Amino acid sequence: METLKIAHDDREVEDFGAVRVIAASGSVDSATVKQFVDSLSELVEDAGKTVIDLSGLDYVNSSGMAALIKHSDAVKAAEGALVLAGIPDTIMSIFDTMGLLSAFTVAGDVDAAISAIGKGPEAEGAESTAEGGDFPMTFACDSCVAELVADGPGRYRCPRCQSCFEVTGDGEVATFPMRSAQSVELNIPCEPAYVDVARKAASSVADSMEVPSFSSDAQAIDRVVDEAIGLYAGKSTDQGRRVRMFVAADNREVRIAFLATDPALAITSEDREGLTFQTLEGLVDECEVEALEPEGHVLSFVKKLEA
Repeated sequence: METLKIAHDDREVEDFGAVRVIAASGSVDSATVKQFVDSLSELVEDAGKTVIDLSGLDYVNSSGMAALIKHSDAVKAAEGALVLAGIPDTIMSIFDTMGLLSAFTVAGDVDAAISAIGKGPEAEGAESTAEGGDFPMTFACDSCVAELVADGPGRYRCPRCQSCFEVTGDGEVATFPMRSAQSVELNIPCEPAYVDVARKAASSVADSMEVPSFSSDAQAIDRVVDEAIGLYAGKSTDQGRRVRMFVAADNREVRIAFLATDPALAITSEDREGLTFQTLEGLVDECEVEALEPEGHVLSFVKKLEA
């Protein structure tokens, strides 16, 4: 059974005062996420300057990620500081695949995180807005309150929520919000019997975007899931082998990723040259395999949706 441990230490740092260091170890999954959320709510709320050390974690589910984003936004809104430290490669890859890295300040370890807090924002006057074409200007995303910078008039996209903005020469900002992104994650046995479950999960997320052309893309997304799980099923000679599947969609694209840490499921050069992988590459706009340390990989796909 997975366990989660949360510890904290209040440190007094010369020149800028107290910093609370919260260390999490174990796994943030369906059995432990409430403990994780409750602990963050209690420990971050009154801390002001906070470092969350994730180096001891081996997994964070989507609810745990949502809690981290919530507290990061709340701390910034209160003019505090929150830095994530020591994110393991496995978790970093999930954050990157799901497009969440822009929501955080990150550092390699606790000491680097404390140093980042001490340095403060890279630019002064981050809350100022343009007047009469004074660029660069900063402004907040209407959809997710992320801080954005415009170097001049033109169109910009929020890296967190993908909303679009048009900035005029006199500093006026027009917003073109994206539909709320949807996501799902599954822990799937590497067996053909579970293909239909995975396909329904992926198609339901994409279908919720109501993109007019989605009907023509649905077959491709179904085939991506089918081919990928078939690839893993062919490697899984023993029952019980599993992969984690992540699906995220907005009205621009669908992202599908498979996280495998079992060495038996490794994607080999022979796999990359085989017909199944060639078929997968032909179905999507982007196809990548990222190796993880000490072992494992993320197999990810991006299918662009035409509006």
